[in-house]
Amino acid sequence: MRAFLGDMTRAITLLTILPTRYPSSDGEGTDRTAAFFPVVGLLVGTVTVLALAAVNSLEHVISDEMLFDRLAPMLAPMVLVLWAAMTRLLHWDGLADVGDAWWGGHTAERRLEIMRDSRVGAFGAATIVMISLIQVASITTILENASAVGWSLFAVPVLGRLSATFAAWLGKPARSDGLGLSVMRRPDLLGLIVVILALAVGLGPLVALLGTKGLAVAIVGLILAPVVPHLVSMRFGGVTGDVMGASVLITETLILFTAAVVGVV
Repeated sequence: MRAFLGDMTRAITLLTILPTRYPSSDGEGTDRTAAFFPVVGLLVGTVTVLALAAVNSLEHVISDEMLFDRLAPMLAPMVLVLWAAMTRLLHWDGLADVGDAWWGGHTAERRLEIMRDSRVGAFGAATIVMISLIQVASITTILENASAVGWSLFAVPVLGRLSATFAAWLGKPARSDGLGLSVMRRPDLLGLIVVILALAVGLGPLVALLGTKGLAVAIVGLILAPVVPHLVSMRFGGVTGDVMGASVLITETLILFTAAVVGVV
């Protein structure tokens, strides 16, 4: 149980700004940190739903409807800022590094070298802008069609971090060191149970409340979660921490776009 809680705490420490202690792994075969990545997604999704519910409740308290009409376009960027702030921009840093390396290197070795550079180049900046624009537009569409709380915004962080779990479980390391390597393990039964329970909690409201449309988005997310990190890692000859972070954002973006297109609230 101590190791189990330690792995969960480590996942929260790695992926959020919460001031938890950083426990060390108990060994090569027992580290289940990656299994708790979707649990971190549940935490992000819960905060998002509570924040949106608070905004909706304020609308009923404050009688100035024009004020909320003016503030409505700001909700989607604020959701994006909330997600980024809760995760201390970790995934965005990975996306920038992957963007620079993806377009700037001609070999896997050169791409890994570019990815180590902490500076953000034109390719990385452009990648961030494009992903941000798609996410903001998709979230805006979702919130405009939402009758109450956008339940897809609860599920998306879970499915996004599931992609990092698959990268850690199924991928091969691109380097002999780094943050990504430290969480890469083959899954065991307990780790699988943790992920299944997190998915049940994260996707349950989406499917139960939104029916076929919610199920469609859930299925798309479950397909994208293993596919995206696999495709990204092929460019670099394996998985790194930056590949995991970029996979989270790319997966989230594709799911948000899907939810917006099918009209899921």
